[in-house]
Parts: sequence; C-alpha cells; structure tokens
Amino acid sequence: MRLTVRDLQLMEYLSEQGLATSDQLTERFFPNKECFWTRVRPLLKNGYVESALLLSFASAVPSKMLPLVKKLREERRNVERLKVYSLGARFKTKAKHSLTIVAPMFAQHQLGLNELRTFLEKTLPPEGIYLSDPEIRLEELRLGSIEDIPIPDLVWRVQGRSYAFELERNQKSNLRYFERFSRYERSGYERIVYFCENETLYEDLLEKAARFPKIGFALTNKPSKVFSRFRGSQTVFDFLGVGSGRY
Repeated sequence: MRLTVRDLQLMEYLSEQGLATSDQLTERFFPNKECFWTRVRPLLKNGYVESALLLSFASAVPSKMLPLVKKLREERRNVERLKVYSLGARFKTKAKHSLTIVAPMFAQHQLGLNELRTFLEKTLPPEGIYLSDPEIRLEELRLGSIEDIPIPDLVWRVQGRSYAFELERNQKSNLRYFERFSRYERSGYERIVYFCENETLYEDLLEKAARFPKIGFALTNKPSKVFSRFRGSQTVFDFLGVGSGRY
C-alpha cells in the first residue's frame, strides 16, 4: 500500500507515545471516527499498525489498570471491547527505542500522557517541539549525559529553552522524590510541572518540593492551574514564563 503523509505522522506519534486509543487518534488525525476506521484497517492489514484489547494489558498488572477501567465504565464505555493501537511489526524495527513504553505496566500511564500532551499542544505556543521519553533518552545517550539529568515523561522545547512535564500517578519514596527534585533543580530545564492524578498525591508532593523553586504542581483534572510554594497559584502559561495563556 502507498503510505500518506498522515499515515507517517500517525506512526511517528505512536513511536513517540507508545500507544493510543481510537478516540485519541481520531481527535489528532481524522475529522471523524468513520475516516479513522477507513484508514486504519489497511494499516492494520499491512502490518504498519497493530491493535490489542485494553484489558489484555491489564492482565499483567491488574491493580495499575483499575482506575482507568473504573473511569471508562463511568463514562459508559464498553471496556471489554476497547482497543489500543501501537506500531505494527513492519515499523517496529525502525523504532526500537519506543518499545519500552508499550509494556503492559505502562499502558494507563501512556494513555494519560496522550491526554496531557494534547492539552499542552492546545495551550502552549505552536512553534515549540515536543520530545517523549524514548526520544529524550536517545538524545541523552548520544550526548553521553543520561546519568546526570532526570528523564521526564515529556519535554517542550522552544527558543533554545526546555521545560519538563511529569505525569504522576503513584506515590514513591521520600528519598526518590528528594533525589529527583534535586536533580531537576540542578538541570538545564527552565521549569518542571508535575501533573498529579489525585489530590492526596498533589498535596504530598507540594510539601516535598517546598525548597525547589523550579518545580510546580497541577491536578490532571485541572491542568491549567499550577501551584508552587514560591510563586503561588498561576496558569501553566505564566508558571512557565512564556506570556499570557490562550484558554
């Protein structure tokens, strides 16, 4: 089959983000779901894209998928039939660096990260570029500095400056947070925003990061508002220091 520019963009996105739902891909690349199905079928048939039931990922780490499954059922979605899409066999050999983020234990995290990336793309200036975890690791390996700086979930780079974003879903140890916050504070990132999935985690991380002025926190259900102990409550636009928001 002859690949279109949109096909290549879709596969590049899956290479960067790991996997996505049909709704996420439709919103990004197609005018409606019918157009999505019309094009994705030949991509599936020819091995450029592959699909799997979302619950097939849950079998490896059930507890990690429970919040997502609960949310989807509350939205009256047919969870048992819901599929996610990733790179197919014909394309995987060209994107080996992305395969780690397609592991079952990361499925819910990556789907949430897709939503976060969409929010940022709609909110921040369009001239910036986004780098996902695999791309950042590849870049740092080439530069030989991967041991010195944290690898964020997502980086936005614009006018020679870099901003880091983390999607935080689960509690980690105090030592792990202190070490990561300290490394971020010493890094070249202008600002770092942690998007937390619940208020308990949000409040806890605010307390832990009280001495780190570069770091701010937001809730995933209210991503426009970022809070830090040094700057108080701001829009994500103002916290990053890039002007006035557009939302």
